[in-house]
Amino acid sequence: WGLVAAKDIAAGDAALVVPESLWMTPATAAASAVGPFVADQPAWVQLATQLLHEKARGDESRWSAYIKTLPELLDAPLFWSADELAALAGSQLFQNAAGYDAYVRGTYARLKAEVFDADQTGVFPAASFGEDAFLWAFGVLRSRCLPPRAEGDDVALVPGLDMAHHSGLVKSTWTLNGGGLGSV
Repeated sequence: WGLVAAKDIAAGDAALVVPESLWMTPATAAASAVGPFVADQPAWVQLATQLLHEKARGDESRWSAYIKTLPELLDAPLFWSADELAALAGSQLFQNAAGYDAYVRGTYARLKAEVFDADQTGVFPAASFGEDAFLWAFGVLRSRCLPPRAEGDDVALVPGLDMAHHSGLVKSTWTLNGGGLGSV
């Protein structure tokens, strides 16, 4: 699934606009129940934690309709079996996959010990904050997160815009400044 442009998009044209109030960002994570627990974490960890929290809230989350559109199964090296990864042994992709795996699992182990297991408020129910769930959230961010600002570590899940892809043959880049997806 994805968005398809009905005509060419010229430089500076907005193809789609999504109000910033619908974005899931580190700022929305900070303002949510998870915010005080992950304030000192990298932006992607804040966003992944909020995504899991909102998913656990189900229909009570204002992002529930969006979250229901996210794939449950992701096809990326992080989710491949040992046999599938063995076929890549010796390649740069294998090294990258192993690095991501170690980084994400290490981040999860630290958060589990310092945040999730230490939580006495019920913000992080074990059924929703397991390692597989955390890996899923990271995978969603890696495949769908967009940089809404020209610079910095700010990232966002932007409903609708995360379905926009373009051919690798097209020599254009995308901007999200102001909430619009456009070619520059």
